[in-house]
Amino acid sequence: MKTLKDLKQTAHKYEWSLISNSWYQNVPSQQAEPRRVGRVATQRMTLLTVKNGENKESWLDFPKASELSISHYGLSTYKLTITKPNDNREPHVMVYMLKPIIDFFQKKQA
Repeated sequence: MKTLKDLKQTAHKYEWSLISNSWYQNVPSQQAEPRRVGRVATQRMTLLTVKNGENKESWLDFPKASELSISHYGLSTYKLTITKPNDNREPHVMVYMLKPIIDFFQKKQA
């Protein structure tokens, strides 16, 4: 995965963990836990978040390509840094760790 287009096409193949958010000193536990993608649309996607024992969809807008940095950590693990401009303030920065859902990467057996 190298581009925003790649991310949109493969987002559902990873579990997403928020590891840093400039709005919080500590990331809320339900966002730090690995979450699967629910739906992917053109401009945004959902992450499934467990609230009161049920999966709820939390929407995440895809960043512009210029706001996205993708770092590869081997074994299909990636760190995404999204930096969104914020009027007259420091930019809003979110960092996600993406780890592969093995079922999507295993070769199908005949």
